Amino acid sequence: MTFPRHDWKIFLLLSAVLATRGLAGEPILGPKIDDAAPAKAIMCFDDLKRLCPPELEQLFARSPVGPQPVGFVRGEIMHPANTSLPCWKAQMANKVWKGKQFCESGDFVNQWKHFQAIRSHVQYGPSYFDGRPCMVLEYDPKTPLFGNMRDEVREVAPGLYLAMVFDRCGCHTFRGFIALELQCNCCGK
Repeated sequence: MTFPRHDWKIFLLLSAVLATRGLAGEPILGPKIDDAAPAKAIMCFDDLKRLCPPELEQLFARSPVGPQPVGFVRGEIMHPANTSLPCWKAQMANKVWKGKQFCESGDFVNQWKHFQAIRSHVQYGPSYFDGRPCMVLEYDPKTPLFGNMRDEVREVAPGLYLAMVFDRCGCHTFRGFIALELQCNCCGK
């Protein structure tokens, strides 16, 4: 079998990639998490908003669980996944969802624009993403709209938390990221 000249170049390039990455036991596809890579200074929501989804994944993977927040934690939905019109949906949701109110006991309730609703409790467990410890925020399965949701939370800077949101049932579909912040560490908001 003969290949046109340009097909040989592609074949050689793919072979080199497979040989260097596949044989080393590393994943061939997907971002490589490099713990030695210098992290960007992350201080507040605005810093998280500048990161793309692969950078947010790496930040989440590098971050510890951190202490459970206590008090009002403002929230924002970032980078919804596996949905149509993700930017529009995030904007609409952020107009009504404002964050969470956490108690020392681990109980929390979602804060909406003019009221609080949808309560649950913080637990700790392994992440669907990487198996490492995280804070797990799940709701009763009978909870409307939220019954299948699982937020996995880690502290990425003092008082600043990043959550990866998954479907709890089925194949644990990734739904996007949420930022949670006790108070802005750079501007006091």
